[in-house]
Amino acid sequence: MGDGDDVAELRNQVATLLARVDDLERRLTPSDHVLGSAPDLALVPPDDPTGADPSTDHHLAHEPTDLAAHPAGASRRHLLRSVGVAAAGAVGSAVVLGAATAGPAAAADGATMKVGESHTGSGANSVTRLNNTSFQVEGGPTSPISAVHAGIGINAVSGYAQGANGNGVRGYASNTGAGVSADSMKGHGVMATTDGAGKAAVSAATTAAGAVGVLASSTNGPALQVLAGPSMPPSTKTWTAGSLVMNGGHLWYCYQGGFGEVSKWSRVSGTFTALAGSTRVYDSRPGTQPPVGTKARFDDGTIRAISASTNGAILPGASAALLNVVATETNAAGYFSFWRNGLAWPGTSSINWNRPDTTIANSVVVALDANGRFQARMAGIGGAHLVVDVVGFYL
Repeated sequence: MGDGDDVAELRNQVATLLARVDDLERRLTPSDHVLGSAPDLALVPPDDPTGADPSTDHHLAHEPTDLAAHPAGASRRHLLRSVGVAAAGAVGSAVVLGAATAGPAAAADGATMKVGESHTGSGANSVTRLNNTSFQVEGGPTSPISAVHAGIGINAVSGYAQGANGNGVRGYASNTGAGVSADSMKGHGVMATTDGAGKAAVSAATTAAGAVGVLASSTNGPALQVLAGPSMPPSTKTWTAGSLVMNGGHLWYCYQGGFGEVSKWSRVSGTFTALAGSTRVYDSRPGTQPPVGTKARFDDGTIRAISASTNGAILPGASAALLNVVATETNAAGYFSFWRNGLAWPGTSSINWNRPDTTIANSVVVALDANGRFQARMAGIGGAHLVVDVVGFYL
């Protein structure tokens, strides 16, 4: 059997399939799924040098004329015709696929997207493009891209950029909508990481008046959480003004950029909490409250560690305390000094007197160690008693 006979046989098979499709179409409702559409393909038999119109062939002339009333049927017929032509091309090299060799075509509403084609749909459809491995959405009256995934540990949308200054995921809204909006029922709405030095895992910018770069809210947890970072204030690396770092349970804000110690930081979490009333944490006089610490006069050069957390005066983690200190039953002249526990005496004084049997008070802010303790030192021959109340503390 020659090539021409093979092609004729294939055409007969396609004609038979088309007849069966016609019969099926009469039984289907208009809601039946559309397989897709393909452009008409011109068939030029290898033994016809005139290039006669293939529509005169009795196999192809069988095509119904009521395609508009049966779009599903039209799609199937086009599909079968494409299959028939491809098979014929495998046998007869003179079969020409005219439309198939054309450039990327626009896909109509409801058509299957293909790499290299653009979707120029209207109505509720967005204008989309597939270019190699990229996917781009340019419009649409509703959310251009919506992704839902119920798998455990699987991202609904995942973006990864390898190129310099590339964005893993970038969203842009020219109206009132959000550039990127993410929700998660059991995970993170947005999770971003970066390995690029000096690059932001998440970057948000706006030029509109009153607009917010990042807007976060939560009804059952923190709207924004900063995870633990390097030791603060830093001694290495270059820092930019506006940076936030959490370390040791405290949040730090960089108000002047620079390298290491050149950068300037303020501890945002170091806010002051005033007590409703002062709380006594130490009294050196025997028989007094609270019953803690050494109950005796301070001698010249005596140093004692005192806890500011006595009677629950401060919260755990307090970095400093505001004290009201009282020197009483004093010698002729002397002073008390107060500083952070664990350090050497800085050589300063916090309360002074210059006559005997004096009772004198002063306010002092003192740094605390991790256990909320500070040290007190007395200088002066003859000694004195000390009373300490906590008025407030800094976290």
